Amino acid sequence: MALFVSGNYDLILGQDADGALPIHTALRAGAPVVLLRFLLESHPETRYAAIDSGGLLLHVACGSNAPIPVIRFLVEQGGTDTLAVANNVGTRLCGSTNPSVEAVKYLLRS
Repeated sequence: MALFVSGNYDLILGQDADGALPIHTALRAGAPVVLLRFLLESHPETRYAAIDSGGLLLHVACGSNAPIPVIRFLVEQGGTDTLAVANNVGTRLCGSTNPSVEAVKYLLRS
């Protein structure tokens, strides 16, 4: 993966019509932690990148009903800094109107 991506920064930093970077798309698609780790290690500045709706990585993960290991990984990477950040519709914590109960419990304990 590293060999493929090295020098192809558009693959990591290119945005879609909603302002989503590949890491946001990966979260929406249910990517495993190993891929998310690779994307963040390749470009740590994407850790606080927002999509057009204002959603940060943790918002996107919760809005996509990501499993707890993904939520845990994002929190370990500094994701709790985003808990106080609201997206463009004012939603905090998960950035979703229908997050999983397990995600909310985990984030409240974080």
